[in-house]
Amino acid sequence: MADKLLTVDQLLVLLDKYKHRELHVHHTWKPNHSNFKGSNYQAIQDGMRNFHVNERKFNDIAQHVTLFPDGMFLTGRAFNVNPASISNHNHGLPFCMEMIGDFDKGKDKFEGKQKEAALKLAKYFNNRDRYIRFHRENAAKTCPGTSIDKDEFMKEVKAFGTKPKPTPVKEESVRILTGGLSPAMVEEVSAFFKQKGWWAQVQFTNDGENPRALTGGLKGKAKSEFETWLKERKWYYEVKK
Repeated sequence: MADKLLTVDQLLVLLDKYKHRELHVHHTWKPNHSNFKGSNYQAIQDGMRNFHVNERKFNDIAQHVTLFPDGMFLTGRAFNVNPASISNHNHGLPFCMEMIGDFDKGKDKFEGKQKEAALKLAKYFNNRDRYIRFHRENAAKTCPGTSIDKDEFMKEVKAFGTKPKPTPVKEESVRILTGGLSPAMVEEVSAFFKQKGWWAQVQFTNDGENPRALTGGLKGKAKSEFETWLKERKWYYEVKK
């Protein structure tokens, strides 16, 4: 596979064609964020490939993809070939991601689009019950960096893409008192409340004329519905808590 620049979404489409058993997460240490100039993807990749092939005697660059600080991935080793990733864990086709940066504490910051892309890729594997393996779990290294806590990383992976549940708004129950009603209007209010299964009490004035209806507690949809009903008839009402 020739090196190809991909967004994380484009990468996930490609991964559907393969059966990688787990995800390996690395940082480069060198090169780091200062070496990325915004467009020199291939130059950085070629430098790593030359080192891996000429110095370490690998057949190709070690990783399947390189994740740059801007969140873009550059493909490397063919996706159907085992990586040169973690000793004793390179069998069975794991997928190897190398993140450009030195993420040991006090160095480059793991944040922004790069972090978002890493989380989304890890989420893809986690959703398929594939293990997410940090290099340091099986080597005397800090990789992918001491500033990246594995437990916190996995917590963010599992939460990635989910919207926080909105805080429910507590609706106050209110009562609605109508203005003076004629006998016909009282009957209409009574029929409406009977239909809805709501409670109301008719209160007569001192002279026994133009009674008013006082509802029980109404909230939300019921309150709005009754108010709309009254407004359609142009009847006066008051909202009481």
